[in-house]
Amino acid sequence: MLKMYVRCRYVTLFCMDNFFIFFSYPLLEGTPETVLGDPYAAVVSESFANKMFGDADPLGKPLKISDSTVVTIRGVMKDFNRTMLPDADLILRVERLPEFNRNFSMEGLNSSSSSITYIKAAPGIDMNIHREDALKMYSRNAYWIFNAADFPFANTDVRFVKLDEAYFFNNGQYSSILDSDTDANEFAGRYSLHFGDRNLVQLLWILVVLVMVFSLFNYINLSVAQAGFRYKESATRRLVGASRLSVYTRLMAESLCMASLSFVLALSLAFALRPYAERLLQSEIDLSVLMSPGGIAVCVLLVLFVSFMSGMLPSYIVASVRPIEMVNGTSRYLLKKTIGDIFLGVQIAVTFVLLSLAFVTGRQTYSMCNAPLGYETADILYADCFIPVVFEKGGKEAFCSAAETIAGIPGVSRVGVATSLPTAGRNSIMDEYNHRSMTADWVEVDSTAFSIMGFNVLRDNGTDVGGACFLSRGGYEAMGLPTDASYVDVGDEYSSYFETIVLRGMIEDIRQTNILSVPEPTFVSVYNHWDETDSPFTTIVVEVSGDHAGVCNSVNRVLDDNFPGNSDVEAAFLNDKVHDSFIQQFRLNKILVCFAVVALVISVIGLVAMSLFYMRQRSHDISIRKVFGADNRQSFIYLVSPFMLYSVIGIAAGCPLAWYLTDAWLSGFSYHVSGIGWYMLVTAIFCLAVSYAAVSIQGRIVSRVNPVDNIRM
Repeated sequence: MLKMYVRCRYVTLFCMDNFFIFFSYPLLEGTPETVLGDPYAAVVSESFANKMFGDADPLGKPLKISDSTVVTIRGVMKDFNRTMLPDADLILRVERLPEFNRNFSMEGLNSSSSSITYIKAAPGIDMNIHREDALKMYSRNAYWIFNAADFPFANTDVRFVKLDEAYFFNNGQYSSILDSDTDANEFAGRYSLHFGDRNLVQLLWILVVLVMVFSLFNYINLSVAQAGFRYKESATRRLVGASRLSVYTRLMAESLCMASLSFVLALSLAFALRPYAERLLQSEIDLSVLMSPGGIAVCVLLVLFVSFMSGMLPSYIVASVRPIEMVNGTSRYLLKKTIGDIFLGVQIAVTFVLLSLAFVTGRQTYSMCNAPLGYETADILYADCFIPVVFEKGGKEAFCSAAETIAGIPGVSRVGVATSLPTAGRNSIMDEYNHRSMTADWVEVDSTAFSIMGFNVLRDNGTDVGGACFLSRGGYEAMGLPTDASYVDVGDEYSSYFETIVLRGMIEDIRQTNILSVPEPTFVSVYNHWDETDSPFTTIVVEVSGDHAGVCNSVNRVLDDNFPGNSDVEAAFLNDKVHDSFIQQFRLNKILVCFAVVALVISVIGLVAMSLFYMRQRSHDISIRKVFGADNRQSFIYLVSPFMLYSVIGIAAGCPLAWYLTDAWLSGFSYHVSGIGWYMLVTAIFCLAVSYAAVSIQGRIVSRVNPVDNIRM
């Protein structure tokens, strides 16, 4: 099964004729057994059919895909949603592949073709018992990549992965399947598969549970703090004959009512914020499952659980009061004050941990995006026109015309050309050096593009030969070349081809994708002008000095004029490519920031409410202190200091966990920021400042009350 992009802005999936028998994707029109029976049959998605044919029936209609390929629509399928396969608009038989690219075929394997094989096994059978047989089959059928033992990219193993397990493929549990130069995310990118992130799911569960626990703590705290105002009500009911159980049941009913109202509000917010959550998680969220019988049952159980957990302790405390306690005022403050102290401390500790994680992950991600790569990425726009497009009839003329027109756009400083660029696209070569295979990256640019990219030249031999190469420092070291070497002989024993590469000098090591990429030996071939060679320059490099968005739009308009109908030809900024390579880290940081803000808001609400209740309870005490000479400042400190102490204790308790988690996260990167202690100190100061602001207003009000007013009460 293979996916490729065609020019009319739709995605095609090529497969065998049993696709709809093998997989259970629903067909709106057509039968699974026959819909792909004809080699020239096509199945289109529902959205694609509506876009192309409107209300007309698409069945039996021809669809021209290219000058040489016309297919007939035999079926309409539901759009792919929440599947591992790419979101295809069009499904064709695999026999049609050579009509799009001659390198694709069912009879051979070369560097331009790849596919995914699915096997349906009998129940209970682990296909990995046949790994050795599969490897022998591939080797026996002359798949050279399984036979060339000394080839750097040779495959030496075969694995069968269950489809349900493969969804979390990119979490590392199947990393042994991949070769040393391929990570799981790159594997997913090769085939445009949709993978889930188990770590992200687990993180979301942890954060959601923390927020729910915070909310429970706050409700319990506020209910217990307010218990002093409910004691009289409870005692009065007991005096007129109400049982302890009836009082307890009444209070639990109040908790159930509050939990139900909160659930309705939360559900409304979930529907309102769903678009933002889908963009953040890069996944569709189906809330309709909550309306199913199972979903309704889960929601009811959740409301009952929350109401029970939040109302159990406050209801027990209030219902346990005896009327005599209202007379002597005993056993009603110590318990609730201790509970409140513990809950507040835990809230502040967890909030500090989340804020520390959010701060450090944000700083780390920003630092990686702006780390030195051996070349510049800021203010550089590139447009990759692809080799097939340039080699079309009139393609090279259109390429040169586009480059010259772009040079005249206001806000454009310089324009150069290249065959490939670091970050934008990797061009690897393999050659023989000293009778051993070696791989290197090959970048080909004109002198203007070389200057725009800002490669860090460590040594310039002054060689003024078109096509002479700068070699990276790592390349010199890997090949054992002296720093003043002026050439290097390389050859390929497979093709008996040898050549001499003229060295123009040494440049700093280049990282292809981002700062986490391992620097590979890199040749940068430089020409003074693109007319000096027949090399297929396919990338336009633009240095932007004006409005980025405006220049990018103007460049894309020029590309549309010169390459009409080619949606693949589109300009983008190099630093955006670096940014996109850290999309998972940015997503993690946004999630942590969201939950940290929620935790902070809940903690602030808890502090404000608790200070409101407890400071009001101490108003009489403050009045007596002021009668005996205490001033407003002393009273303010007396009221606020306990809450600030809870904050300090909470931060101190959360500090070891915050340090451990941030250090563990950073250790997963070869490049990471230092000075975690300073980040945590800033976070601690911020938490203390917010805590002080939350309690100081009520403290200032209570500390300035006239003692006469409270004593009269």
